[in-house]
Amino acid sequence: MDNDCDGETDEDDALDAATWYADADNDGFGDPESAGTACEQPSGFVGDATDCDDGSKAVHAEADELCNGSDDDCDGETDEDDALDAETWHIDYDGDGFGVESSYDQQACEAPSGYVADASDCDDAVASTYPDADEYCNGVDDDCDGDTDEDHALDASTWYQDADTDGYGDAAVADVECYQPKHYVAHAADCNDADAAIHPDADEYCDGVDHDCDGATYEDESVDASVWYIDADGDGFGDAGSSRAACSQPKGYEEDDQDCNDGDAAVSPDAAEYCDGVDNDCDDETDEDDALDASTWYADSDGDGYGDPDVSTTACSQPSGFEEDDEDCDDGESAVNPDAEEVCDDVDNDCDDDVDEDDAVDASTWYQDADGDRYGDPDVSHKACTQPSGYQEDDQDCDDGD
Repeated sequence: MDNDCDGETDEDDALDAATWYADADNDGFGDPESAGTACEQPSGFVGDATDCDDGSKAVHAEADELCNGSDDDCDGETDEDDALDAETWHIDYDGDGFGVESSYDQQACEAPSGYVADASDCDDAVASTYPDADEYCNGVDDDCDGDTDEDHALDASTWYQDADTDGYGDAAVADVECYQPKHYVAHAADCNDADAAIHPDADEYCDGVDHDCDGATYEDESVDASVWYIDADGDGFGDAGSSRAACSQPKGYEEDDQDCNDGDAAVSPDAAEYCDGVDNDCDDETDEDDALDASTWYADSDGDGYGDPDVSTTACSQPSGFEEDDEDCDDGESAVNPDAEEVCDDVDNDCDDDVDEDDAVDASTWYQDADGDRYGDPDVSHKACTQPSGYQEDDQDCDDGD
């Protein structure tokens, strides 16, 4: 009916015209941002205004929610826990990437914090225990395969048969186990597993047998090997500071170790001692008194620099209280020696076997008394400790002929 007499009927501005919304994706739900009014439903329009993405037919108010990052059902949320393809997630207490099925399982598009998709952990309290974990010899089923301490455990040991029970096994007979099998050991270096006295830690002897399994016999380290000392100077005596053990005497070595200078054949325990600052005879002393070229020294008791010929000793160097000179005629008196001045005292002061000689330092001057008048001639004098015959102490005679 043309109610307003404008020549048209049921225009879009009719009071009871309906509101229609564009449905560009033809999913039956319209875009609320593209509304229009009309008495009749226009083509491409619908009465619903709940489409939140009119460019995708899969997105509308009645669509199934999926885990795709889109708000498929136009409820203002994306990837809700009730999405058709939401996964079941299992709590992972120990954070090893494997969880367990429990009442705490959750459905979600993304893994919640502390949750994982795998529920095959056999011990969710231990982070090192999970499927495919490395197995160790620890009494624990580390890899969740139902077995513990298998032979393939990373730290499983190789054990070797020890038939002679000497603590060392035969490398040719081995077994890999977490724990030591009976009659097996960790060491594989036994060269004779039928003899308990032969193994790598056995003592070697000079008997032609390889006791210590090193492939050699008559070794220098044999417990009964002798010690030999190098004799570099060939004097028959060895150097104690350079030795070696050997079952037999090595060339250039001696059994004696008393050489104190193995670079000088003239120095050895059998050598003669000399005054040369060298311990020639290796007795830990040098220049002893019995050295072949030791000097004779004489006691100088009075310290006058001259020794007593009756008291002597031999030494390489001058002993204290001794002198090389032996000409002292009285070693109890320091004023008596060959260098002393002769004085008039009835003593041989200068050790020349004479006493009170005329040259004594305190000898008196005497004057000739030729005429016997007890006065001497001042021109004719003589020095002497005692008055010579025919001489006077007075020198005042003016004519000694009268």
